[in-house]
Amino acid sequence: MTAFATIGGVILGAAGAAAAGAATTAVVGLGATALVGGVANSVFNKPKTPAPTDFTAAANAQNAANLTAAQQTARLSNPNITTPYGKQTVTYGSAPTVDYAAYNQALANYQSQPQASYTDEYGQTQNVQTPMPTIEQFTTAGDPNQANVTQTLTPDAQAALDAQMRVQKGLAQTGEQALGAVQDRMSTPFQYQGPGIQTSLGMYAPAQTSLDLSNVAAMPVNAGMTGQNAIMSRLNPQIEGQNATLAQNLANQGVTPGSEAWNRAMAAQGQSNNDMLNQAALYGINLDMTANQQGYGQALNTGQFYNQAVGQNFNQGLSAAQFGNTAQQQDYTQQLQNYNNPVNTLNTLMGGSQIQTPQFQGYTGSQVAAAPIFDAAKATASQNMGIYGQQVAQNNATTQGLFSLGGSAIGAGFK
Repeated sequence: MTAFATIGGVILGAAGAAAAGAATTAVVGLGATALVGGVANSVFNKPKTPAPTDFTAAANAQNAANLTAAQQTARLSNPNITTPYGKQTVTYGSAPTVDYAAYNQALANYQSQPQASYTDEYGQTQNVQTPMPTIEQFTTAGDPNQANVTQTLTPDAQAALDAQMRVQKGLAQTGEQALGAVQDRMSTPFQYQGPGIQTSLGMYAPAQTSLDLSNVAAMPVNAGMTGQNAIMSRLNPQIEGQNATLAQNLANQGVTPGSEAWNRAMAAQGQSNNDMLNQAALYGINLDMTANQQGYGQALNTGQFYNQAVGQNFNQGLSAAQFGNTAQQQDYTQQLQNYNNPVNTLNTLMGGSQIQTPQFQGYTGSQVAAAPIFDAAKATASQNMGIYGQQVAQNNATTQGLFSLGGSAIGAGFK
C-alpha cells in the first residue's frame, strides 16, 4: 500500500512522505528547543535588581567632605606672613590638657590603699594589687582643628614696643600719684574768692516824664477870648461909634426905630460888626496858638536836654559796671582753671601716647565647595535603575521572541 503525505497542501508519494516526516520532526524539535531556550532565558538570564543606595552613608560622606573642605579652606586662606616688622605663623592643633587635681587625688587614694580585698566563690578573702593611676588616664587630647596664630616682632620692632609700654606704664604710675592730688582737691568744693557781679547801677536821677507848662501861654478857653481881649479894646469904641452914627443918620432921614428900613440898616451894621469880631477872633486864636506852641517847644527841649544828660550818666555807669563784671568773670575763670588743674593733668597723663603695634592680617576663611557626593550617589542610583530597566526590557524581548519562534515552528511542523 502506498503511503501519502501532504505538506503545505501538496500530496507527496511514499518517498516524499518519508522526507516530509523527517522535516516535520526537525521543525518540531527546533520549536521545542526555542521554547526551552525561552524558558531558560526568562529564568536564568533575568537581570538582577541593583542594590538600594545607602543615602545615610552618602549624607555622612558629604558631611565628611564638607569638614575636609572647611579645613583645607582655613589652611589655604591663612598663610604665614613675614613683614619688615615681624612675622605671623598659623598652626593647627591644641595641646592636650591634664586634670592634675583629679590625678593627684587618684594617686593619693592609691598610695593610701594600694591593695583591694574581695571574697572568692569559696568564701576566702583575697587581696589584689590596685593598678597605679597614670597621667594618661586624666589627659584629654587636644583639638586638631584648633587654629593658633603666633605673631613675632623683629628685634627693632620689639624694642620700640617695649619702649612704648614703659612710657605708658610710667604715665600710668604718674597718673596714680596725681590721683591723690585730685582727690584732695575734689574733697573741697570750689569757692570763688573775689568780688561779686554788679547787678545794679546805684541811684540815678529819674528821667523827666512830664513837661513844666507853667510858663507856657495858655490856650483860649473859648475861641478868641485871650487874643481877642487885646484887639476888642480897640474895636469896641469903633463899633459903638459906628452904631451911634448909623442911628443918628437914620433918624435924620426920618426912619423911625422898629421900621423895616431901620431893621435892615441895623442888621447890615450888625453883620459888619460880626465880620470884624470874627476876624479879630481868628487873629486872636492864631496869636494864642503861636505863643502856646513856642512855649511848649521850649519846655519840650528843656525836658529832652535833661533826659539826655540822665541817659549819658546812666550809660557811663552801665559801662563801668560791665567792665567790672568782665574783670570778675576773668578772675572767676582763672580761679576755676587753677582748681581743675590737677584733674586736667590727670586726664592728660591717662590719655598719653597710645601703644602702636604692627598690624598683621587677621585670621580669615573663604568658601570652598565640597565634592557633591550625595548628589553623585543619587545620580548613580538613578542610572543603575535605568540600566536595570533596559536589561529587563531586552531580556523580556528575547524571551518573547524565543517563545514566538518555538510556537511558530511547532505549529508549522504539524500542518
